[in-house]
Amino acid sequence: MRHLGRLKYIVDTLHNTIQKSTLYGFKQFIQLNDQHVGWTIISDYCIDAMDKPNNCLTFSITPMSPSLYHTINWAIEQDIPKDLKKTKDIPDKTIKFLRYNCFFYNFNFLIDDFRYIISPSGDTKDTQRILLNDVKRIINQYKYDDNFAKTYKFFLQELERPNFNIALFNRIYIACVICSYLHIQILKYAKKATTVSWLSDRGKIADAYNHFAMCLYQTFYDNLRLKYKITNAEKSVIFGAQDANKKLFYDNCIKIPDYLAGTLASYDMEKNDIEKEKHRKIIDEVFANNNKITTFKLSFKDGIKCSKIIFSKPDC
Repeated sequence: MRHLGRLKYIVDTLHNTIQKSTLYGFKQFIQLNDQHVGWTIISDYCIDAMDKPNNCLTFSITPMSPSLYHTINWAIEQDIPKDLKKTKDIPDKTIKFLRYNCFFYNFNFLIDDFRYIISPSGDTKDTQRILLNDVKRIINQYKYDDNFAKTYKFFLQELERPNFNIALFNRIYIACVICSYLHIQILKYAKKATTVSWLSDRGKIADAYNHFAMCLYQTFYDNLRLKYKITNAEKSVIFGAQDANKKLFYDNCIKIPDYLAGTLASYDMEKNDIEKEKHRKIIDEVFANNNKITTFKLSFKDGIKCSKIIFSKPDC
């Protein structure tokens, strides 16, 4: 593997936890939709919100074809008319869709501290030094097409600046690690899959540094495909570049990870406290005892750790 940062160690930790705790439900979902050749990972994030106790990244996996897309889009439009932040009271039809729909399998990741993702020390200069060495090596070793090469070289120029935004890059980095790992797991179990797309919500994670996340995602995917001996769908990487000023064809689908990430970011688990009733309703009636929603806590300080968080309610 050609490493960038701590890719191998993060992925190994993720893999060990997911394989032990979540594999059956995920495989069951894949098998129920095994006839599809196209799959999509749709992501949204609730990060660095001043009034929220958690940082959450949510990845919602769904089979996708032109006909199925229209079915999913119509169903979401009917049952989830608004984004979470624009909704004061959650309608029952929204709760039912989020809990019982057969279209999505959802992975949520609560990130403890972004500073330690790439460098165990959490030091900004140390992180920048590691990235500089790794990116230069990748540019010299990898044979990408001209567009990828240009993006990597542009990113290297940005990385060499004294005021490079390490905090933002840590967020881009972990999103790409998680998504590329989930991509590989789809290909591993969906034997007919030929295409996997990553469609991210608008924002800096997808857009920064000339959409550098696209290159990083491709790099990680190529590494992990070799690690897990994936031989199908070698050209399966598709990344949804964003335009914040335009309506995106998958805007309705973004509502699924939007509701989950926004809710988990608002839930103080240590105190079992949540400020808004709409978030409490989603925790109790959507997350609890739901085998198509899995939640993990990722910690990077003092070693890489991943643990599953279980939401249960006796009457669910």
